[in-house]
Amino acid sequence: MEAKWLYNWLVADINRLNIPTKEIKEVEIKVGDKLEKREIKYLGSQLKKVGRLKFKKKVSTIRLKQFKVSFDIDFERNKVRIQGLGWFRVLGLHQLPRECEIASAQFIKKPSGFYIYLTCYVSKEYFEREKVKNAVGIDFGVANKLTLSNGLTIDFEVEESERLSG
Repeated sequence: MEAKWLYNWLVADINRLNIPTKEIKEVEIKVGDKLEKREIKYLGSQLKKVGRLKFKKKVSTIRLKQFKVSFDIDFERNKVRIQGLGWFRVLGLHQLPRECEIASAQFIKKPSGFYIYLTCYVSKEYFEREKVKNAVGIDFGVANKLTLSNGLTIDFEVEESERLSG
């Protein structure tokens, strides 16, 4: 919410664009027919960056640019810290290799909840595996949905959902 307030307040007056965003502590927002002052409590200086100038009805993504500054990760406790907001328990950190280099993240709000999208770099050696001893080829066909090179055929059907058929 604060990201939207800050962004729209900056865009409303071109002269405000010269103000360093890290120094902004409160903004005026339009509520109905009047203006209200709102305090910016939770957005840290790294999170106050403003991009292309256009009024926004909502902000659903906040870029977290600096690992260990605007966000941090505690793999042992499955938690992520976002600057100005604190620590949050997250799911899925076990999917990241421990030796990966974390570059940036995005804090995203979707109708299904809040998410952290991480960008990380992994060395090529991590993906190298032993050669497969008994490889199997797969043929997608019409008569049989799947035919494997070892002779196994698999027929399956995916029924159309009510939502698609309706």
